[in-house]
Amino acid sequence: MFVDANGDEANYSSFWKRERSVVESASQTKKSDEKRAEVSVQATEAVNVEVQTSDLLAVDLKLPETVPASLEKFLSYAEPLVSKELQNNVNSHAFDGYDVSWVDELRSVTCLHTLQNTALDEQLQCTGLAWNCVGSVIAIVYGRYDHQDWCTHQGALCTWNVDRQKLDHNKPDFTLETPMCVTSVAFHPTEPNIVAGGYFNGEVVVWNLGADNSEYLVSTSEENSHREPVTQVQWIKDPKSRIIAKYELVSVSGDGKILRWHVAHNRQTLKLLNGY
Repeated sequence: MFVDANGDEANYSSFWKRERSVVESASQTKKSDEKRAEVSVQATEAVNVEVQTSDLLAVDLKLPETVPASLEKFLSYAEPLVSKELQNNVNSHAFDGYDVSWVDELRSVTCLHTLQNTALDEQLQCTGLAWNCVGSVIAIVYGRYDHQDWCTHQGALCTWNVDRQKLDHNKPDFTLETPMCVTSVAFHPTEPNIVAGGYFNGEVVVWNLGADNSEYLVSTSEENSHREPVTQVQWIKDPKSRIIAKYELVSVSGDGKILRWHVAHNRQTLKLLNGY
């Protein structure tokens, strides 16, 4: 049988751990012999000087008695040219009806035109607009934003020439019906009749508004187009073009892709250069 018992304590010294001793010490740096001195400087004298220009009326201005030959030669050459331009300005009608205002006018924003196509479906909305390179024609594309699934609506591309004397604000000068909603539009930077647009289904289209049939010039193929509506189209300058500026087309879509296209006018498709 086992019973409880209390035995004496037993201590065993470590074979690998040695005892360490601690020594306390203190030190102090030697007293520095550096000397400090403070010096203050104050100006004791101030000088004020005043300068005033002389009266110009008292100066006697005299022309040189002899005219330099170089000045006479210059005036003989420049006087006929200046007189000719002044005479042209007198006979010009460029500023007819323009009144010079010597008082600064308050520059406020005013509405010049309110354009709408009353012949279109009232449910269609303006989804984009762009000015051509001349600055006289504005293109407006129409579509809808409340799509639940596939687009089954017809869109439109309308243009107005705001410089026309008989401008009809409710009827565009040109109307092109599209098979689906147009979501973006951009004019060519140098060709006023070339305009690019993007469809709801992701297709990119380029139109030639100066053509007789008013049909599209080129369009993307289904395998190379976007998978979501095109949110923006933009013409950019080809970095490889040197003398004659050439432009490429860039499209952005809701699918997260940026595609760069080469427009070949002799083909019916856009060539995809690369994408990001």
